[in-house]
Amino acid sequence: MFSVNHLSLMIAVAQIYWLSSQWAKTGMMQELVVLIQSRLSPRASIAILPAVLGFLPVPGGALFSAPLVDSCDREGRIDPTLKSVVNYWFRHVWEFWCPLYPGILLAMEITGLTILQVMLVGLPLSFSAILAGYLFFLREIPGGKLPTQSPTNGFLKQFLLLTSPIIIVIGIQTVLPIFFPGITEFNKYLPISIGIIMAYLFLQILKPLTLATWREIFGQKKIFSLLLLISMIMVYVAFIEAKLPNGTPLVTMISEE
Repeated sequence: MFSVNHLSLMIAVAQIYWLSSQWAKTGMMQELVVLIQSRLSPRASIAILPAVLGFLPVPGGALFSAPLVDSCDREGRIDPTLKSVVNYWFRHVWEFWCPLYPGILLAMEITGLTILQVMLVGLPLSFSAILAGYLFFLREIPGGKLPTQSPTNGFLKQFLLLTSPIIIVIGIQTVLPIFFPGITEFNKYLPISIGIIMAYLFLQILKPLTLATWREIFGQKKIFSLLLLISMIMVYVAFIEAKLPNGTPLVTMISEE
């Protein structure tokens, strides 16, 4: 009922949340916010900020990005309800395929799909969500320019550096199985775990954290609640898939009674 893959899934989920916390603790997340706000229009910033932050799921993430979205509207010209809708909408446009979402990892475990298969199905949905968000929400927001707060050169370089944890994890998880097909047969969550570890190391070299900060990151209690929930879901899945000695699925017998 409980396999190595299930344990690896739980480890990967914990790693994702720890990486999210590390990214925030380094200050790079806030630097990314400042970079986007200083270079893009309010309309673009209000959509891009929650979308970028949405790549790494953080408990209460929508509440975290809400004040950042609000700060893009310095003159208070945008309806608060509209800002809330845009924040929530664009923060979740990647949840159809992004392997950094625990729900996607759980879906891969249950269905047996690979990350490339999930991306093939989910990416069009993400693009559709972005288009719908623009058509129904963003067009109502004025597109005026924000005052420049940082040098105009090197925007792309800074953006890639500040989003490097996301790029490293998704890149390694996508590319590693292509060059080493057997790695997912050994353990389907090994590529993402390797990617997250590499992101840990990169961030620690770039923006070192103290031992006390790491203890705080690893000691978060919310992650244990999530892992317990995932464990219960896997138990439920095992129950659904269980068969009687005669080969009849257990749920079939229950439904007939």
